[in-house]
Amino acid sequence: MMTVSRKTVFTVAAAALGLACVALVFELAVLARSWWDDDEDRGPPPRAGARVVILCAGDSHTQGVGARRGRGYPGRLAAMLEKERPGYYDVINLGAGGANTSQAVESVRRWTAHYPRRASVVIFNAGFNNVWNLRGASILPEDLRGAPDDVLYRRVLAESATWRLGQITRRRIEQFLGDLERKKDEHRGLIAWEGEGERAFLTRWIVRDLENLADLAEAGGAAVALLNYWNVCAWQSAPYESFAATGRAVAIDVTHFGIEPWTPALEKKLTTDDRHPNEEGYARIAGIVHRALDGRGLLDAPAVTE
Repeated sequence: MMTVSRKTVFTVAAAALGLACVALVFELAVLARSWWDDDEDRGPPPRAGARVVILCAGDSHTQGVGARRGRGYPGRLAAMLEKERPGYYDVINLGAGGANTSQAVESVRRWTAHYPRRASVVIFNAGFNNVWNLRGASILPEDLRGAPDDVLYRRVLAESATWRLGQITRRRIEQFLGDLERKKDEHRGLIAWEGEGERAFLTRWIVRDLENLADLAEAGGAAVALLNYWNVCAWQSAPYESFAATGRAVAIDVTHFGIEPWTPALEKKLTTDDRHPNEEGYARIAGIVHRALDGRGLLDAPAVTE
């Protein structure tokens, strides 16, 4: 009969225990990662005790590109409100660089799904990226919204006549698809917004997203404030203004940071080389937003608690 030494038994047991620990750590890591991804996906939770929760949704101009972390307009607005009434307000930044209007609305949908009836105001600033980013676009058929870029843009090209997209736009999409095949992915405008068909396409798309946003906000008892860009985005401004005229949203104008007359020297002072606001520019936007919300009584209405 074969005998096994005590040392061998301990060695095997230690190895088994070690493998079990590794497996456990791996499982916990995967679980923690899923929690993290979920939190990242929906954005931060509302601060405990906050009575007015303000969601800021949009693209890089909301995210705060061009400033240090927390120094974009949402962070500046939060600092102003905290100074006025500590603990009463919470400003949550859902901005994501490169987001189009559909993606920005989706960020609000995800957040409100996890924290229903907690937002009092949704500030929305997106639309610039709609000319190059059609991912998840609400105006497209549902089967295209999650499709890979090559499938998405080939279909848009094939059906360009349906959306009345002109020759310049078609040529740009063809070039973009060629770049994808060569594994080049450059940030460029695809939709030639100056064209009549393209302008109508962008307007329908943005208005549809604003309607979806207003539906989400109204279902949760929140007001909607639409923020334009400091340098005016032609294909965004008109749909925002027309939608605000319906009474379902208020418009906040931050053109030239509220400064007139506007000069190149002021642009250099308040923006970065890529035309994002710098920290001083974001501070001015936050001031305009604060005055607009306060003037409409939107800072006084408490959020409905869970």
